[in-house]
Amino acid sequence: MAHPKRKEQFMILYEKLRKMPFTSVHLSVSTEENTNKPLINEWKTGKSALLHHDPNADWHVVLQDDAIISDTFYPNLENALSSRKSLVSLYLGKTRPHQDKILKYVNFCRYRQANWLVANDLFWGVGIAIPQELIGRVIEVAETVKVNYDHRIGYYFHLHQLPVYYTYPSLVDHADNGSLIPGHDERADGERKAHSFVGDKIISFDNKEVIEIRFF
Repeated sequence: MAHPKRKEQFMILYEKLRKMPFTSVHLSVSTEENTNKPLINEWKTGKSALLHHDPNADWHVVLQDDAIISDTFYPNLENALSSRKSLVSLYLGKTRPHQDKILKYVNFCRYRQANWLVANDLFWGVGIAIPQELIGRVIEVAETVKVNYDHRIGYYFHLHQLPVYYTYPSLVDHADNGSLIPGHDERADGERKAHSFVGDKIISFDNKEVIEIRFF
């Protein structure tokens, strides 16, 4: 899921993904048809990325152009998805939204040596894995709201009270080179990076403990 302003960056990511044993790798690039409506551009690109899924696959993965992955991405992804049946966020960020509360649960997750957190919303769209069978229903609901790409997807799971799982450590990191969405590039709340990135480690993700993120 790419933007023309990040061509060099997304081509590096694209070529790296093509060397991994995915059933197929598709590149969705923003056409910037609505230059004064970046949220519409973002959703059109994200929707295109979601629609280019293999109907015979169990899972579909969407990465944004500022995602950073390591050489262990694919085996870690296989390990993580083997125990889940709902949306999986591959990134747990240090900024936006609810960071004060999320940090508390991240610290608890680290203390418990757990590999999973769960909420009923998607807070970041840097990297996601979605069950192929849910894509049509998610898009149908996402089309009814006018918010960011990640919140459009998360809205389906929030509406139906379905879990959104977050891997810990994150399988995707974030290149902190600024947002293309106006108003999303402030640095007052910290760097746009993962709380913990898997790097070159391989994690089994067989720890069954899941830390629930609560907002009440």
